Amino acid sequence: MYYIRKGTLLFCWVYIIYGSFIIQWGLLCSDWCMYAYKTYRFRNILAIDISETIIHVMQQQYKDFSGVTFTVMDVRELNAIPSGSISVAIDKGCIDAVFCSTNFLTDTRQVFKEIYRVLGQEGVFASFSHAPANCRVPFLKSVDWAIDCCTCAHGVYYMIMISYIYSMISL
Repeated sequence: MYYIRKGTLLFCWVYIIYGSFIIQWGLLCSDWCMYAYKTYRFRNILAIDISETIIHVMQQQYKDFSGVTFTVMDVRELNAIPSGSISVAIDKGCIDAVFCSTNFLTDTRQVFKEIYRVLGQEGVFASFSHAPANCRVPFLKSVDWAIDCCTCAHGVYYMIMISYIYSMISL
C-alpha cells in the first residue's frame, strides 16, 4: 500500500491484488464504481446505501457490470458482511452525514467499529470528508488503526486509516 502526495493533492493508489473485496457506502449516485471498474478493472465491489431508491437507480445504471453488487445496508450494522472479509473500504461523505445525526457520538463509534470489524488484517479504510482532520481524527481514534490525513483540492480532506500496516512508502 502506498500513497503519493503532489502539492496539496493526495493521490491514493492502494495496491490491491485482483480478487480483493472492495466496499463503498453512501453512494448518492456516485460514479466511483464506474471509475474503479473501467479505469482500474476492479471487480468484486460491494456498494451499499441505506436508500432503496439510490440502490435501485445504481442497479439499473450498472446492470452490465459484472462483479459490482448494490445492496441496501446501514453502515452502522454491516451484519451481512463477514468479519475480516473487506480489503478496501471507501467513504465519500457518508461519515459526514453520520456526524450530522442526533446521536452522532454513538452512531460514529458504531460505524467505525463495524468498518474495523469487516476490514481484513491488511485492510484500508479511505474516507473523503468536508471536515478538517482535527474534527474527525479524535473520533477515528476510537478504533486502533493507523491514521494519515491530507488536504485535497477544493478543501476536501482525505483520511486514510489502515487496520494493519505491512508496508507504507511515502513519496
